[in-house]
Amino acid sequence: MTVTALARLCGVSRSTLLHYESLGLLRRPPRTAGNYRAYGQPDVARVRQIGVYRKVGLGLAAIRSLVDRPGSDAAGIL
Repeated sequence: MTVTALARLCGVSRSTLLHYESLGLLRRPPRTAGNYRAYGQPDVARVRQIGVYRKVGLGLAAIRSLVDRPGSDAAGIL
């Protein structure tokens, strides 16, 4: 799915996703033959997980350390 489709699905802006990507919160996805970003279901889950952390007031630096831990579970950590 494209960055725009992912943004719509997760209720964030396209620029937010690109910002997350630049910070390393979201992996750099492979590109299609047309040079579009190609996100998958793991990316949807990751963006939704980041959204949960943002809603409870965590900053992006704290979120990055949480999502990079193996087996990160939003409900369990919160």
